Amino acid sequence: EDTLKDQPIFDLITKAENDLNKHLNEITLLIDSPTIYSLDFSIQKIFDKKIITKTEIDYLINDCENIIKINNIDKEILHTLKHQIIIDDKENEYKNDITIEAHKVTIDLKFILIEKKLCDILKKLFLKKHITIKNIFCTSYIKSLEIINKNEIKGYSSFIDIGLKKSSLSIFKDNKLLYLNNTFVGGDHVTKDISKVLKLDYRKAESEKFKFSKYNNSEVNLINNTDNELLRKIIYSRLEEIIELLFLDCPVKNNFDPLSNLKLYFIGNGSKVLNDNLLSFGKEFNFIKEM
Repeated sequence: EDTLKDQPIFDLITKAENDLNKHLNEITLLIDSPTIYSLDFSIQKIFDKKIITKTEIDYLINDCENIIKINNIDKEILHTLKHQIIIDDKENEYKNDITIEAHKVTIDLKFILIEKKLCDILKKLFLKKHITIKNIFCTSYIKSLEIINKNEIKGYSSFIDIGLKKSSLSIFKDNKLLYLNNTFVGGDHVTKDISKVLKLDYRKAESEKFKFSKYNNSEVNLINNTDNELLRKIIYSRLEEIIELLFLDCPVKNNFDPLSNLKLYFIGNGSKVLNDNLLSFGKEFNFIKEM
């Protein structure tokens, strides 16, 4: 109980309430956590030429959600994504006015899950301020999807969101999520690497990383400076490790080849230290067209 008193989130709540000049009663929370992951699920039912509507489709989706909840009691569903609805071997859109005769219906779903314990902690935390969490969504999924829709990105695209103590990977085809993964390595690890190698305290190391980020995204060229070259090597070696960890067990990457034209986008504050084409990978990453 005592550890909840000094949470930084309380300062954020106070600031938001002051800016709005009103008390917050309920919120929608966007969160990223290394405990978030995606799970594929498929269900099939024989209707024997019965006329089906959206009601029957929703009933099957609810069945899937219940099966996931029963078999993952320590997890909470953040998103239920409808990938494919196949009626008699033909793909159909998920829409309100669907009315069709069907023999066999197959629904492919993707669930985004999170540790239930973390959700319970957050709900308890906000209740300290008499705030109810209405919904919890996955930040990296929402951000990536927004970028795709806003920029009308087509084909295969992947997004790496580098945060403080975690990094996430999401892979899409058009606006459909194919894969989601997280790792416990983020920008904080980059700072600790700088601190260890250059023998600086943490705050000074964070300052050096910030300066590198600032110069790296300006016209100032510090590559000729020995210290900054070492700094660059420290930062980029850790970032390359993060990317390799995120793609390590990715089953989707086996579907890619150089012709897939997979683009890799970097988002999140931890990505500010990057600039064009400075990362290098082995042949196993030749499916990435550009970063």
